[in-house]
Amino acid sequence: AGGVAPTRSGQEALEEFFRKVDRDGDGMLDNEGEWRRAFKALDKQRKGAISIDDWRRHNLPEPLFHELDQKQDGVIDLKEWEASFSKLDKDGGGTVDFAEWMAM
Repeated sequence: AGGVAPTRSGQEALEEFFRKVDRDGDGMLDNEGEWRRAFKALDKQRKGAISIDDWRRHNLPEPLFHELDQKQDGVIDLKEWEASFSKLDKDGGGTVDFAEWMAM
């Protein structure tokens, strides 16, 4: 009867997205596989960069987008994405676990 569909919080959207790209379910994104899958999943236009519109389609928190967009040009390119991975990989283990991902 009409009404507005409930919306997910940014936290819920981020958790759902993480689960989708963490294909082996180990709670980590590895640099060679799942991390790139996450980038590709967000790069809907296949331009090699994630636009704010791509980000919004996933209902992910916009402050996080702006943090990853180091050049503040409205897109996150692969170089910025990989630099972000290095910052997120707090323990230097070559993976980003869910706690590190959520700390973004």
